[in-house]
Amino acid sequence: MICIPQDSVLVCRHFSPYDKPVADSQRMFLLFFQMFYIMYLSARVYFVVYNHYSALEPPDNLSCYLKVHIMENKTSAHGGLNLKHQIYQDLKKKLIHCVLPPGSELNELSLTEEYKVSRTPIREAISQLELEGYVKVVPKKGIYISDISVDSVVEIFQTRTEIEPLALRMAFPFLDIKTLLDFRQRFEEEREDELVPTSQLDMDMHLYIIDCCRNSYLIDMMHRLFDDNLRLVISTGLNSVQIHNARVEHIGILDSLITGQDPEASASLLKEHIFTCRTAALKYFSSEGYKNYRSRQS
Repeated sequence: MICIPQDSVLVCRHFSPYDKPVADSQRMFLLFFQMFYIMYLSARVYFVVYNHYSALEPPDNLSCYLKVHIMENKTSAHGGLNLKHQIYQDLKKKLIHCVLPPGSELNELSLTEEYKVSRTPIREAISQLELEGYVKVVPKKGIYISDISVDSVVEIFQTRTEIEPLALRMAFPFLDIKTLLDFRQRFEEEREDELVPTSQLDMDMHLYIIDCCRNSYLIDMMHRLFDDNLRLVISTGLNSVQIHNARVEHIGILDSLITGQDPEASASLLKEHIFTCRTAALKYFSSEGYKNYRSRQS
C-alpha cells in the first residue's frame, strides 16, 4: 500500500511487485511464439520445395526442356562444371579466332543443338559476350557478331604505346631471367617464313611482361586488348603477310631486360617497337594487298 498526496488529499493505491514482470513475460512469450511459428512455416516451405525439385523424379509428361535444366543443375552442383562459363569461353575463342566471322549471324537454336544444352546457358553466355562487345543482340531480329573496323588499330596501338611501357616498369623487379632467356632463344631460332608461330611468340612475350606487373586491373585490361588485337589481325589477314620483322627488336628488348640495369631504357625500346609495328600496320591497311584480301573475302 502506497499513499500519494494529490491536491492535499492522500490517495492510496495498491501496487503489486509482480504487475510489470508479468506483463513483460507475456509480451516475451508472444514474441517467442510468433518467431517460432514463422520458423516452422519457413521450414515447411523449404522441405516442400526441396523434395519437389531434388528428391522427386520428374514425371514422364514433363518437357525435355525441364529435364535439361535439372541435368544442368546436377552437373553444376556435383561435377563442379559451369556450363555458362564453358560455353562463353568456347564461343569467345571462336569469335577471337574468327571461326565465327565478323558480321555474320548466330543462331540460338543451332547453338543449343551444338552444345546439347537448353537456351538458358546459351543466353547467359551471349549476354556476357554482348557486354564485352563481341556480339549485338537485336530484339526480334537475331544475334549478330560485331564487325571489325580497321580504325580500331589506331586505338589499340595508342593504348599499347602508353600502357605497355608502364607495365614493363612495374614488372621489372619481378621478371624471371630464365623465362626471358627462353624467349630470347625462341626468337633466335625462329625462321623468317614462320608467320603464325612468330605472331604467337610475339604475343606471349608481351603478355608475360604484362602479367608480371602485379596489377590485376591493368592485366585484365591488356588481356582484353590483346584479344581484340588478335581478332583484328586474323580478320584483316595480317597473320598471313609479313608486314614487319620485329625479331631483332624483340631480342633487343629481352637483352635490355636480362641485363636488369635500366628499366627506363627497356621501356623506351618497347615503346619504339610498338610505334614501329603501328606504322607498318597502318601502311598495310592502305596497300593493294589489303584491298585484294578484302575482295577475296567478300
